[in-house]
Amino acid sequence: MAVRLTNFVKKMSYALSPATYRSRNRRFALHQSSDQSSQLDQPDNFDAGEVEKYIVNEFGPSACVFESICGQYAELATKEPRQALDWPEVFSQYQRFPAESRDFYLLSVFLGETVKSPELCRQLGQLRSCGEINLNDTQDENNTLA
Repeated sequence: MAVRLTNFVKKMSYALSPATYRSRNRRFALHQSSDQSSQLDQPDNFDAGEVEKYIVNEFGPSACVFESICGQYAELATKEPRQALDWPEVFSQYQRFPAESRDFYLLSVFLGETVKSPELCRQLGQLRSCGEINLNDTQDENNTLA
């Protein structure tokens, strides 16, 4: 499932941001140009409506995004130096989610990490909100690690 989510988020970000198709040398040359570097550094150039369409197309009409989780990982992804995902924490939280919400938890993590746009996360949270969940109150005995 994680591979499916990662591939989906990568394809979506490529489709919504044509600049990612440029070769590394060309991106570097454009980045050096002061008049275009500000445009390349803007992660918020995504259209939330288009992203919503991709999500619904891939995950169905019940698909949703946890705004706070997406935003949290988007913020972390924009910090320098960029830190790798804390996989033990990601999977620990994954285990604490109700079974029907786990896919959307991972979607929210990967969206934030890949797209790096807290603003997009906020907009998607308004369009396709999963609601908020208090993980301290979630007790799923079937999914605890022994």
